[in-house]
Amino acid sequence: MSRQPPTAAGSATSLPLLPAAFRRLLAAQWISHLGDDLFEVALMVYALRAGGHRPLVLGLLLGLGTLPPALLSLVAAGMIGRLRPRPALVAADVLRAAAVSLLALSRGVAEATLLVLLLALADAIHRPLLRAAEPRLAADPAANRRGLARLAQWNHLGDLCAYTGAAALIRTAGPGPAFGLDGLSFLASALLLASLPPWEAAPPAPEPPGGTAPDPRLVRLLTAAAAGAAATAAANLLLAPLARAWHRPSAAVAWLLLALSLGAALGANRLQRWLGPHPPRRLAAGALGGFGLLLPLLPHLPGFAPGVALVGVLGFANGVFGVTLAVWTQESLPPARRARVFALRAGLMGLAATAGSWGAGWLAARAGLEAAAAAAGLLALVAAAAAGAPAR
Repeated sequence: MSRQPPTAAGSATSLPLLPAAFRRLLAAQWISHLGDDLFEVALMVYALRAGGHRPLVLGLLLGLGTLPPALLSLVAAGMIGRLRPRPALVAADVLRAAAVSLLALSRGVAEATLLVLLLALADAIHRPLLRAAEPRLAADPAANRRGLARLAQWNHLGDLCAYTGAAALIRTAGPGPAFGLDGLSFLASALLLASLPPWEAAPPAPEPPGGTAPDPRLVRLLTAAAAGAAATAAANLLLAPLARAWHRPSAAVAWLLLALSLGAALGANRLQRWLGPHPPRRLAAGALGGFGLLLPLLPHLPGFAPGVALVGVLGFANGVFGVTLAVWTQESLPPARRARVFALRAGLMGLAATAGSWGAGWLAARAGLEAAAAAAGLLALVAAAAAGAPAR
């Protein structure tokens, strides 16, 4: 008997195709993410050089990279529900392209600071609107879950190329070309978003039965998001000092970042099938729990190669957490509240990441890398407990 080929509706061994508009939305995010990688590497190199490889200074510099966007996200949460989604997304991408391109030409600290704040303002509007749009364009919760897992896989695989390419580009030509490529990626994202069919923001949601009392599910979700962001930011801060503790130059942090991205890509790949039978909240709790238990072991490893391997495992857990947190947020909220809650979540996670970077740098300087890694692991376990708490 001949075997029937899989169709667009899928089969037992193949995943169904995603809607065309949803695929374009995911492609826009992926192209934009590659540009962000260039910016991230430039910031990391600058922080390492300016900080003299000291954990405290490195934490302060990296924390300053997340604090303004976090504060602007909290401001945007109050207005984002009144914006028309597609025009606002395209305008935010154009503003991001202009800001990052002009950043390559800036000649003073004040000018560069203003451009970075403009970029942060555009990000504060752009990312929550994207997260709110994903379930609407996917048209099906299962397709949305698969799409977000697939996007995370593409992002992390793209990181492998972008990090190495960015390092080579910045080393040979400086940060200017990296900023220029970042601007082109935002323009490409804007063109893809402009090609989407128009969709309207969801109508205002009715007042919940409990009035203005906080929703326990939302409190639990935001607690898990903030604690998880603080833990992962603290872990990222420790990578460069750990490389030096393993008697490697600070540039070896690139290998740790690559291991982190590869592990996250593998985690996102597995999620395309795990998200079907398993609730996203439980997957997030399991990933955070594993992250929290394994992270304190990192400073005690005997050398660089075991460290790279464990960082890859931590990346796997981080990749699972990132996607499941987004899906959990989307599926826990009515459409009218998604953009506002995603903006609020972005602000809280940014503030928590800033505190995690600063706190890990301070603790590493005062008590050593072991104490900082243990504290970051404890934060991840707090996030796991919040995610895994039974609904009431």
